[in-house]
Amino acid sequence: MNTYEYINERDILYNLFDCIRIVDPIRKVVIHQIKNEVDIEKLPCYEFWNRNQVCENCISIRAYNEEKSFSKIEFNKEKVYFVIATLIKINCTKYIVEALKDVTEDNILEEISKKV
Repeated sequence: MNTYEYINERDILYNLFDCIRIVDPIRKVVIHQIKNEVDIEKLPCYEFWNRNQVCENCISIRAYNEEKSFSKIEFNKEKVYFVIATLIKINCTKYIVEALKDVTEDNILEEISKKV
């Protein structure tokens, strides 16, 4: 299976998440499908979070190194996201699938703070 085939098969996940991206956390790049081609984004992966450097709690590098899935709540100045990062291997190369769900309107932070 090549990278394009893998990306193309993930359509079902768009029903659950607002954004799904494949990340190479070593090179700090995001790989997108554009029409029938795979495109490597020119901006580093952390740019989405309005940062100038790697995220302090980068779950993608943790998933890459530990070969486990990780999740976190993250902000990008205007929205709150639930993020899941999980390892995939394509042609023996490790990548991370990041699935992002906008939970800004879900009151998730209020629910968490009530329990603390």
